[in-house]
Amino acid sequence: MQAVDAEYQRHDAVSAKAIIDELTEVYARVYDTPPYTGDPFFSVASFHGRLEAAFDTGGFETVTARQEGRIVGYVHGATLPTDKPWWTSLGDRRPGELRTRERRDDHGGCNAARPGRNLRHRTAATAG
Repeated sequence: MQAVDAEYQRHDAVSAKAIIDELTEVYARVYDTPPYTGDPFFSVASFHGRLEAAFDTGGFETVTARQEGRIVGYVHGATLPTDKPWWTSLGDRRPGELRTRERRDDHGGCNAARPGRNLRHRTAATAG
């Protein structure tokens, strides 16, 4: 695999909104292939709507990679509160800290508004 020289830039929700058309263009190129074509979930319109909704999610960030001024890749994410279906669907497979925080929140304890971000930072800090 050959190394790719790219310029990376981090965007918060406000600056990502300004490049939504570029992000959508990249998405359209990537997902214009089987098995994604024809699946409504992977349509450009569906992605665009999900991305616009994500801008309002706490902790939303995008990192873009550009070559010659053009976006060639990106990743985005947001902080996901413990009560969202993605976390709760994991049940007991969730990290213990998230299960404990959720129980404390149910009883008026600590605010777990950013557990995913805290977990990610802790994991990244111990990984290397």
